[in-house]
Amino acid sequence: MNTTENVYNKVAPFYDVLMAHVPYHQWSKYLQEIYKFYNFQPQSALDLCCGTGLFTFYLAARGYKTYGIDNSEEMIKIAKENAAEFDMDISFICSNVTNFTIDEKFCTATCFFDSINHILDENDVLNTFQNTYQHLKAGGMFVFDVNTEKAYKTGMFNQEYKCPSDILSYKWESKYNASIGIINVDMNFYWQGEKVDVVHSQKYYPPEVLQNLLQKSGFSKIDIYESYAFQSPNKESDRIHIVAIR
Repeated sequence: MNTTENVYNKVAPFYDVLMAHVPYHQWSKYLQEIYKFYNFQPQSALDLCCGTGLFTFYLAARGYKTYGIDNSEEMIKIAKENAAEFDMDISFICSNVTNFTIDEKFCTATCFFDSINHILDENDVLNTFQNTYQHLKAGGMFVFDVNTEKAYKTGMFNQEYKCPSDILSYKWESKYNASIGIINVDMNFYWQGEKVDVVHSQKYYPPEVLQNLLQKSGFSKIDIYESYAFQSPNKESDRIHIVAIR
């Protein structure tokens, strides 16, 4: 099976095209609503699992001193190219989120688009939370989202798309193993006439498990919300956002 790093190295050339439908503006708007809700005014931001930097640009556009971290060399290469093209002052670093080191502390950290679900070992999630905690200033805020088990059970990854221009087409088929909380997705892409096959895996973490890991990491206040709202998630929620304050 491909590692997460290898998967994203392979899809990096067409990742921006693949993600063109993603509502980054909605994510950014919700994040600003969270900051307002907590009366929080960050001056610096750390974006974990930043990919090609598409969401990181929204943080930098707010005037935050911004760093982006991703484990894929190809993703970071494209992120740097994108930043240069749009004259964005962002520092991009290729590193694993479990053990990265930056000689600086940040007001806020983000990890969006269910990137925590990509971490298949619970101890690695704990290490990620601990490392993030160490890179936040006192009172700093960590905001991230995760997929729920309902999302996996209802086939959110079973998708098929054919681009009218034939630039990018894909077909995804998933299998969820509830006994271990792992979903494996066979992803078949056709990019500019070439076939690219990868296996993408995610793991379901119950909210109470994530809360416990955050508490172990030292976070003092943890709130769990239905995504894009400020109410508790319910059994119909397919994505949740978590706010943790150091």
